Amino acid sequence: MRSLYCGLFISLLVPLSCKTVRPVAVELNSLQTNCQEPITLQSWLKPDTSCTADGFYPGPEEARKRDQSPWIPCNDVEWINDTQDLFGPGAGNDADTLALSTYHRIYRDWLGKADRFTPDMAGKVFQNFDQPLPFNQDNPILESAMASTLKDLIRGAQHNIVMDIFMLGGSWGADILHDLGAAADRGVEVVLLHDNVSKFSVGNEMDPLWQAAKQFSLKHPRFVALDANIRPPQRASSLPVGLEKLGGTLSGLMDLITSVDGKSDHSKIMIIDGLYTKSPDEYANLKPHVLVTSRNLVDSAGSFYPDQGVVIRGPAAVVTLLHYQSDLFWAADQAKKTKRLNADDEKLLQSVQQRLETLRTTPTLIKGQGWVSVQPLQVSANDEIRNLDTSIIPQIMAAERSIDIHGRVAYNWPLAMALKEAMARGVKVRIILDQQTRLSALGNAVLPYMLAEAPRRLVDGRESKQLVDDSGRIIKESELPIKWFLPLHPSQKFGRSDRSDLVQALNAKTIIIDGRLALFGSADLDALTWAGGFREYAVWVDDPALASESARQFDRLWNHDFLTVSHKVWLGEAEPSAEVVRYLKARQEAAGCDPQAEACQPGFILQGGKAFPAKAPQRNVLKNILAADADRLRLLIPAKVVQDELGRPKCRKL
Repeated sequence: MRSLYCGLFISLLVPLSCKTVRPVAVELNSLQTNCQEPITLQSWLKPDTSCTADGFYPGPEEARKRDQSPWIPCNDVEWINDTQDLFGPGAGNDADTLALSTYHRIYRDWLGKADRFTPDMAGKVFQNFDQPLPFNQDNPILESAMASTLKDLIRGAQHNIVMDIFMLGGSWGADILHDLGAAADRGVEVVLLHDNVSKFSVGNEMDPLWQAAKQFSLKHPRFVALDANIRPPQRASSLPVGLEKLGGTLSGLMDLITSVDGKSDHSKIMIIDGLYTKSPDEYANLKPHVLVTSRNLVDSAGSFYPDQGVVIRGPAAVVTLLHYQSDLFWAADQAKKTKRLNADDEKLLQSVQQRLETLRTTPTLIKGQGWVSVQPLQVSANDEIRNLDTSIIPQIMAAERSIDIHGRVAYNWPLAMALKEAMARGVKVRIILDQQTRLSALGNAVLPYMLAEAPRRLVDGRESKQLVDDSGRIIKESELPIKWFLPLHPSQKFGRSDRSDLVQALNAKTIIIDGRLALFGSADLDALTWAGGFREYAVWVDDPALASESARQFDRLWNHDFLTVSHKVWLGEAEPSAEVVRYLKARQEAAGCDPQAEACQPGFILQGGKAFPAKAPQRNVLKNILAADADRLRLLIPAKVVQDELGRPKCRKL
């Protein structure tokens, strides 16, 4: 959604020169042995591999941005299991079980029936830290797996918390800020960054809380709230290059979903005890951990969305903190210039900055917490790192057995090319796409078209546009292995013009490859995101057990009668089952939806794709824009692959 209208204007170049194969199983005992001794932090801070062709970019600086970060060893990684929140208790695949799910209860019983957050509540958040917030009693949001994990992490912090969050608001945001204030009150240093520009129509839930947080920041010596309104050098806007002036003209006429005068900070991370207090020697005993997720922490745009995330304990948490050093420096500098800091704030931030710089430059031993390796990928705040494409495409090229993708927004040309070739070489590809509204689905509807139009190479060197599934059968676009998420709908304000819309979205951005590698984090799979339009952070996790957990949930969503619909049904080329139609109709009526409104008809969701054949001219325009890069992309995605000793994509070592 946030990158739809921009993505239609931009082409993405993915200059890969790396050669890859599917990762093979790693002897875990050897990794466990290696992790018995502390590792040197500085060995894992800088990119160590290049998959780019240097001559492809205007200069070496642009090429260096695409270098891959190293795999950081010796971590323990926990997947946040929200299976019951999404599907309901037990293993049932029926409407009655689904009605008992946490997300349904949040939507139907909590947010849908009354105002659960009003601006006046913000004044009560930073009071009485020994007591729960009175207006959050019986709040089902706090029962969800993500909310429980956040609460445990904040309450377990001993020394410091650094959090950078895109959306924070509503009754859930109030509870999180209440816990963060309590942490500061018991002696924990709290530094909170938040994008205060991109509102996504939920500013009514976020702004009062953020103002209260900044007021509390001026009163408490261990709590600092900073605007993360990023403006990197020579790249002021989050819009694609050349569209800043157009966006500036339109900003007064429409509610833009991206920042015109800054780079939207789309981060969703929280680092616990990642920074020492007095000496780096403390890492011999510290247990740093980081939450990396796709979840927005706001009632109407996150509390009942299917998302995924992981908690990483070990060296990768400290590396993540250092990856956010430029964010902290930038936000602190801007706050100081605008006189939004008091003496205590400046003292705390100066101390944090000094310790981070010491940590970056002084050899430091970090105690391992497990055996799992993690590879960060990001678009950094200072635009020095922009390696989403060169960290994702090689893994897709390397896949041999399976690729499962959750796509909040997932459309770009190189992704389509890589997936099409993966299918042709026998990889089982499955994609679940979000279709929250017809507007946001238009972006995702382009991915099937790209898959149909993208070239794939044949053994004899020729190319073909034919779509081939993993069994070698030639298929039509309507037979693509794509399913569409059926959201809790409709978009309703429930009688109040100042309330946020309640529309559920599949917000996960997870990729699972060969039952071993899994990607988690904030980064979507669209062209604008990969081109560097937003500050993003994600991680590849090399853990078969964790990947299998996530894959099992994907399987259940893929096979669920009431949560996903086939691509053929969505396009209107097949009829949905009568049972699903009855279920959706009953759900619309229960939500109080106007039965005469188009958005309240079951077919609006079940066969939302029927609108898109008429939009073929727009799809052709997009194709023509991206086709200009196709010749180069064909040459830069290799046909032959090799592997390193760990079975990971082998590129040029720096």
